[in-house]
Amino acid sequence: MKKRDMQSAFLNEIRKSKTAISLHLKNGKTLKGELTNYDTFTLVINYNSRQQIIYKSEIATITPQGPLKF
Repeated sequence: MKKRDMQSAFLNEIRKSKTAISLHLKNGKTLKGELTNYDTFTLVINYNSRQQIIYKSEIATITPQGPLKF
């Protein structure tokens, strides 16, 4: 059985639990929403019925709005 890396486990739990998140970007902006999908380079979030794709390289931190179990 392949062991999952921490980033994948963290993002997958956020996605499955539909926990709201705040994405703090390197440029100082904060985006809020619900993570709907992710891959090696990007995250897709929904906020106010709109989808946004964010490159992981532009994210400083990800803060879940509640506790996670992963």
